[in-house]
Amino acid sequence: MPRIINPETGYVQNANDPPWTATWPSELDPADYPPDFPGLVLGPRAVRSLEMIMSRESFSFKDVMADKFSTHSRLADQVLDALITAAGEAGNPLAQEAAEVLANWDGNFDADSPGTLLFVFWAMQFQPGILAGKHFSEEVYAVPADPARPFDTPRGLADPVAAVTALEAAAKQVQALFGSLEVPWGEFARFRLGDEDLPAFAAPSAAFGLFVPNDMVQQPDGRLTTVAGDSWVAVIEFSDPVRAMAVMPYGNATQPGSSHLADQLPLYASKKYRPIWRTLTEIEDNLEMRERFE
Repeated sequence: MPRIINPETGYVQNANDPPWTATWPSELDPADYPPDFPGLVLGPRAVRSLEMIMSRESFSFKDVMADKFSTHSRLADQVLDALITAAGEAGNPLAQEAAEVLANWDGNFDADSPGTLLFVFWAMQFQPGILAGKHFSEEVYAVPADPARPFDTPRGLADPVAAVTALEAAAKQVQALFGSLEVPWGEFARFRLGDEDLPAFAAPSAAFGLFVPNDMVQQPDGRLTTVAGDSWVAVIEFSDPVRAMAVMPYGNATQPGSSHLADQLPLYASKKYRPIWRTLTEIEDNLEMRERFE
C-alpha cells in the first residue's frame, strides 16, 4: 500500500484525492504500484488544499481555523480571467455589465459575495449538470490539464464566444429572478435546519473546486440548501495544554424538540467554533443537567 512517513515537506494532506498528492512535490510514483490504482490526478479541492498549505512557512492555530473555511473557487481561478476578457470585448452591453460584476468579484463563495450568484448561473448555462457535480470537460479549457503543473492547468476557455453567450443568458436569468446582477450569494444559498434559515457559504457542488466540501440541492422555493459536506469540524493543537475547537453544523441531536438540533448552525454559518471541554472542571462548569443514580 502507498505510504509516506515524515515527508521532507513537513506535512501531509488529503482532500478526497488519491495518495500520490498527500504532499507536494509528490514522493510517490503511481508507476511503482499496481496498474489498477488511480493515476496522478489532482482534483480541484486537493489543489486548493495544497495551495493554502504552500502559501505559508508556518501556521498558527487561528490560521488553520480560518483556512478550514476558505471558500475560494479553483474553477474561478481557471476560467474567470478568460471569461471577463471575452465578455468585455463583446458588443453586448449586458455581457459587458456582467463582466464588470465578475471583475469586481474575489472568487469566493461567501454569503455576502456579490459576484458568486452570476458565476454559478453562468456555469449552469455553460456546463449543464454542474450542480450535480459534473466537472467541466477537458475540451472546455484552452490549456488542458497537465499533472506535472497542477497549479497552472487547466486554464482558459477554448470557445470564448460560447462562454459569452452563456454569460448573457445567465445575466438575463439573474436579473429576472433577483432584479440585479449583484446579489449576495447568501440570498440564494441557505443553511436550513429545524427553525434555522441562514445565509450560506460554500458552493453547490464539488465541481466549483472549493476546499469546503458542502453540496446543495434546490428547494421548492427555488433556493439552494446545503444537504451534505461538513460534519464534525475540529482543529486540534497538540500543545501543552492541548488546544481544541470544533463545530458540528447539524448539532448533537436529532430528536424533535431538542434544543441541540440546530444550536451549532449559527456558529457554523458565521465560520466560528466552540471550545471542546476535555477536563472534569470544564465539563462540570458547563453541565446542562446532572442525574445521580443510587
